Amino acid sequence: FILGQIVSDKYYLKAIGILEYDPELQNSRAHFREYLTNTAKYKQVIPIENESIQSQIHQCFRLQYLKDVVSARWLEDATFSILNSLTHFHHVDIISHLLDANQSQVMSEFL
Repeated sequence: FILGQIVSDKYYLKAIGILEYDPELQNSRAHFREYLTNTAKYKQVIPIENESIQSQIHQCFRLQYLKDVVSARWLEDATFSILNSLTHFHHVDIISHLLDANQSQVMSEFL
């Protein structure tokens, strides 16, 4: 699945770097990589031990950034729907894990 590879740790910044260059904007380019490496920071509100869930959180952020910022100008409806569905499934997995694994801890944090 190509979107899975694009949002992986190995390829994400390289793929975003390719998308910084827009032929319609001849003398300028976006600075997506600069924002992602210098400004955007991952902060845990509650401790998450499961590396798989942490990976899904990162992939979900990357999908949303790709959809809402990087490709917002040229994204077609079908691709937009696919990205929304993938993001939704990541959210469901993350919330399910949090509710199953740490139900009492999560509830005590928010109550």
